[in-house]
Amino acid sequence: MKPFRLKLSTKFILFNSVILAIALITTVAFVRHFEGNDTHFLFSILVAIGLLFILIMYRFYQKVLVHPLDILMNNIQYIQARAFGELQGINSHDELEEISQHMDTLAKSVQAKEKELKYIAEHDSLTNLYNRYYFNHIINEKIVTIPEGYYLALIFIDVDEFKTINDTLGHDFGDHLLIEISKRLSELVGTHGNLSRIGGDEFMIILSKISAYDKVYSFVHRLHALFDEPFIIDKRYMKITISSGVVLSNECTQSVTTLYKEADIALYKSKEQGKNRFTFYKEEFMHQLHVRNNILNGLKESIDNGCDEFFLLYQPKISTHDGKSINGVEALIRWKNRKLGIVSPDEFIGIAEESGVIIELGYWIIQEACMDFLALQRNNVDVKQMSINISAIQFTHKDFLTKVQTIIQKLGIDPASIEFELTERIIAHDDTDMLSTLNALRGLGIHIAIDDFGTGYSSLSYLSKLPVNRLKIDKSFVKDIDKPNSINIAQTAIVPLAKAFGLLTTAEGVETKEEYEVLRNMGVDDIQGYYFAKPMRLEQLESYYLTLGT
Repeated sequence: MKPFRLKLSTKFILFNSVILAIALITTVAFVRHFEGNDTHFLFSILVAIGLLFILIMYRFYQKVLVHPLDILMNNIQYIQARAFGELQGINSHDELEEISQHMDTLAKSVQAKEKELKYIAEHDSLTNLYNRYYFNHIINEKIVTIPEGYYLALIFIDVDEFKTINDTLGHDFGDHLLIEISKRLSELVGTHGNLSRIGGDEFMIILSKISAYDKVYSFVHRLHALFDEPFIIDKRYMKITISSGVVLSNECTQSVTTLYKEADIALYKSKEQGKNRFTFYKEEFMHQLHVRNNILNGLKESIDNGCDEFFLLYQPKISTHDGKSINGVEALIRWKNRKLGIVSPDEFIGIAEESGVIIELGYWIIQEACMDFLALQRNNVDVKQMSINISAIQFTHKDFLTKVQTIIQKLGIDPASIEFELTERIIAHDDTDMLSTLNALRGLGIHIAIDDFGTGYSSLSYLSKLPVNRLKIDKSFVKDIDKPNSINIAQTAIVPLAKAFGLLTTAEGVETKEEYEVLRNMGVDDIQGYYFAKPMRLEQLESYYLTLGT
């Protein structure tokens, strides 16, 4: 600013000096012309008048031009520095005042726009809650200010089955639901903490200065109680639940990243345990997550290598008519990893489904089982059917039917020799796409069995609508079925129901001769369990088949 003012002052002095010089020259010429005795005195008067004129002009120049320009230049610097509160006005009643007013209007516009952009940068556009970016900033501030003896609580919230709501009722409905959820959460949190929508159907709450664990427990109980009442969206009642993960940390806490990770792990445990619940983070969860990641990485690596570490075992389904015929075999996946060793299906199937790798693994199982079935036929092993378990994730995949048809055509296998086993969970709902896929499979000639039937998912009335061939009685109904005075749903309901609908029945988990006899007398068609055979390799199955004939 100083160089600018110096330049103006210099120009002013030069300009007035030129005027003064011209005036002096004119005066000298005038004096010489008259050549009076008072020439010297007159000259002095004129010089004094000229200097006074310059001084007056300089002061006028400072007030009218330099000072207003000084204010304008300062205002420009304030705007550049975003110091909008420092702006000064000009009351010169001329063009400079008009410029100042325009500049002030521009500054207010910039200030308003910056506030708007700052709000947008810090808030979620749908719910107007803090977004993840600004929520990180809030947590960082709270981490460094936790008083000794107090805790910080981070609660990670996820809406259960929200994807299903979006898929079935539309994204507009889902957005309205998220807005209503955020309103309820905001009322609960109030001034006790901070709330954020970090993305999708996920929310986070941070509570600071927590003096005791029971206060967090009480808060989380109230949090879940918020969803006891249904939401009303577009005149539709919607009952939803949430799952949450909670992590507590004191003044020794590490970082936002660590808190997020631990809360996420706790949320995962809530989901894993059946949803609609909350879980507090424990150190042991980290170990479980490490094991899970090792399994997932192993699954991906093996699938990328052509499923080279997987193999199939086969458990026979023995006919109750003679106790010797193999009506079918069930293909069971097994995995021996180079690093982890034998990993049980209970450990890796769930992870494979969550990660989506079950889709590619499932197609490998179908193809491998069909190839082995054809090998049994070539070796004159009389097995009528190959049963293959189908995951819900794979069944609902858009390319499922196409992939199945491709495998059948490629191998030249009779579709009637294939039976897909689906859990009740898959067919429990009146879903048009599900029924369409089932009918398409039956149209190909593939048989359908409901696995673990009777465990409480499907409506019995649906059996008349579903293109199903077989019910597999869950082993929980087989255990102790031979005990005196036992009342068993398999005997009183499932088998009679199957016969009424013309369906075949297979009992799973049969381990004793007594159980076998009771089931045979009930009219169950096939028996599957350790009483006859454990799951075995293909070559062992061929040998087992030969022993049945002796």
